[in-house]
Amino acid sequence: MLSRLHQAGALRAIDVEFARLIARLDGRDDAALALAAAAASQALAQGHSCLPLNALHDVLAAAATAPLRGALPDRAAVLAALRTSPMVGTGDAAPPLLLDEHERLWLRRYRDYERRVAAGLLRRARSVRPLATAERVRASLAGTFALDGDTDWQAVAVALGLRSRLAVIGGGPGTGKTSSVLWLLVALLEQAEAAGAPLPRIRLAAPTGKAAARLGEAIRARKATLACSETVRAAIREDEAATIHRLLKFRPRAGFRHDRAHPLAADIVVIDEASMIDLPLMAHLLDALPDEAGLILLGDIGQLASVEAGHVLASIAPPDEEANRYSAATADYLRAATGFVLPSARSPAHPLGDAFVELQRSHRYAEGGGIGRLARAIRAGDAEAVVERLREGDAEVAWKPLDRAQVSRVARERWTPRFGELAAAADARAALDAATRLRVLCALREGPFGCVAINRAIEANLGEGAAWYHGRLVMITANDYRHGLFNGDIGVAWRAPDGRFEVWFAGDDGALRAFAPSILPAHESAFAMTVHKSQGSEFDEVAIVLPDSPSAVLGRELLYTAVTRARRALAVHGEEAILRASIARRVERYSGLADFLREGVDGAAAGGGAGEAD
Repeated sequence: MLSRLHQAGALRAIDVEFARLIARLDGRDDAALALAAAAASQALAQGHSCLPLNALHDVLAAAATAPLRGALPDRAAVLAALRTSPMVGTGDAAPPLLLDEHERLWLRRYRDYERRVAAGLLRRARSVRPLATAERVRASLAGTFALDGDTDWQAVAVALGLRSRLAVIGGGPGTGKTSSVLWLLVALLEQAEAAGAPLPRIRLAAPTGKAAARLGEAIRARKATLACSETVRAAIREDEAATIHRLLKFRPRAGFRHDRAHPLAADIVVIDEASMIDLPLMAHLLDALPDEAGLILLGDIGQLASVEAGHVLASIAPPDEEANRYSAATADYLRAATGFVLPSARSPAHPLGDAFVELQRSHRYAEGGGIGRLARAIRAGDAEAVVERLREGDAEVAWKPLDRAQVSRVARERWTPRFGELAAAADARAALDAATRLRVLCALREGPFGCVAINRAIEANLGEGAAWYHGRLVMITANDYRHGLFNGDIGVAWRAPDGRFEVWFAGDDGALRAFAPSILPAHESAFAMTVHKSQGSEFDEVAIVLPDSPSAVLGRELLYTAVTRARRALAVHGEEAILRASIARRVERYSGLADFLREGVDGAAAGGGAGEAD
């Protein structure tokens, strides 16, 4: 059965080998047990952190229309096999698989990750900063915000962050997440300075190098306008913004250097683009924080989840109808600190609701601008409004349906000339800057509408068949710790005066580094890229390319993420039926994190290891 499912595309080779190992260790050659183990492994590949038994057949969807589906054991047989196997535990025992009281099957490590994340977040959410009286907070806010008008959600974000050691600031592009966190950091530094206490040590990070660089750039641009002392200004080191892996000092064969036994030297850690953080990485991050350190997460709840298992930001954020509603105690504090009267949470309140704020107003997109209106309609799931806005069109948004026969022609006539401008830039840095003016974002990697085919069409005239040519845009697709090049890094090929090619990359600190093409890790051309790879980036103009037939990767989050990569102009290439189907479909990831938060797991029950590799 396992081999047949593998051949049908329902299982990977690693799923099959894991299942056979479990069956061999179990000693009974139980087909139902082996199938459940394989499905649990496959669920991780699909982004789930656990597998509800009633979803087992869904996870094996590739066999749905085949005779194989009828041959799959039913839920009762699988449940019986799991309950009698020594390879499956039900509590804190050591077997590799775990079946919980909700009939969810886990690879034990992932249950432990979720419990560690829940415990770490709850511990910080419940920890009140010693200087956080409403009077002090109001004094800190008064110099920055007008507290006598309509609710300013940025002021609310700062007030919450001044009170709790956990702050989660959500919002779409341009809603002021970076400005809010900068004001919060200044207020925390000034409170410490006024109290004669040491200034808190601040670390800035993001899941990818691109996102870390953007965080540093955004803070650098705003720091100059701050009304604060030079001492406070100097304490915010935007030049040290790094990836989370670099922050925690990841070692390829040894795991993370920083863990519970070796915590970070930090009092406040700020993480941008938190929607991209997968479950294991969030667990390791929380393990590495000192007990008294604060954590500030910034992110857009509507964006795609992480590529790896987990949907952490969406799991820890309140549902839309509960966002910006607070417990009675927190609402009273906010009223005293800001003057704003805020709605109370329904009972029972979300366990992290008092640490969360969703910023409402976009400062990037004009109030009636096409990109902002389109993004809001997509996030709301309003397909009629999306289609109407695309049909209307405006200076920002254009709808250009594209069939298979047109893809190569459009790439050649519309996109190739634009990307050809990179070669005319003054130098490699100017070329990298110019590369942010336009990007083609594809839902798929393969097929006629995928980024591989579109890159090939764009390059047909740029490189004239050469593997390397002046102005070639490339993306790293595998980590290379020796050379400091990481999956998603973007570089440009540049001909040196002696005729040699060098590939230039901007580091987290903005400095350029050149590499010979021969020493690059796995890489590919990057004029077109998948929407997943574009997370953490922004471009002046974006062309979105959707396939002409349904695909499992299409969904509301993917479309929203693609649209919000555009700063000024957007062209959507896709048929109406595909757009509607994408908007109707939301990503669902099976997880227990929300349950663990509600149950209030304690640190003892959620203990984690010291820097183990995943």
